[in-house]
Amino acid sequence: MEASPLLEETNVDLLLSESELAARRDHIVEFIADIVDDAGAEGAVLGLSGGIDSTTTAYLAVEALGADGLHGLLMPSEVNADADETDAERVAEALGIEYDVIDINPVVDSFVEAAPDGDQAVDCNPIGNLYKCQVRQLARQLGVPEDLVTRTPTAGMWEGQTDEAEMGLGYDEVDAILALHVDGPFSKSATRRTLDISEEAIERVAELYEQSKHKRAMPPAPDPL
Repeated sequence: MEASPLLEETNVDLLLSESELAARRDHIVEFIADIVDDAGAEGAVLGLSGGIDSTTTAYLAVEALGADGLHGLLMPSEVNADADETDAERVAEALGIEYDVIDINPVVDSFVEAAPDGDQAVDCNPIGNLYKCQVRQLARQLGVPEDLVTRTPTAGMWEGQTDEAEMGLGYDEVDAILALHVDGPFSKSATRRTLDISEEAIERVAELYEQSKHKRAMPPAPDPL
């Protein structure tokens, strides 16, 4: 897999080597198996949208648990494109997993208002430590169809919504800013010079990261007595 134009131009290489990719894949598969085993569960339930994140997670979960150990949930609403449900069904059928389709239109509005955790309202996030370019890289290694790998990411919260349009930035830019400035040691000015990108873009990513920090933490609980 080739690096994105932005990463190539700036020599910021976030892609994993073949050995690193294999190690990360094995690590995630083991993580999923351990989470399910520690919970004393017989398997896992995964929401499938047909997008790159849920699809990659599904492929990894089947490696960890087998097709019988994963059950898919497709949750279409009136704001989702018909292609979303079709893509999700393709994933489930390709993996040989059972799935249910649940119409969430009656509750979607109240759910959006009452569930600020979004994608993090889950028991675990196996790909949570990967940049988007690495998720795509892993998806290709897993054999995910190319049209799903390159599908425009969307949270499906309203008709025509896309992640990149909502952020005002492409994922290549977000990955690079996260790696250099948010996760890495580069100052804002050094990141701007390295990526030839505006300070406003860097501040936007840092702001979004700060605003979503509650999604990366466990719910608060009292300290034990």
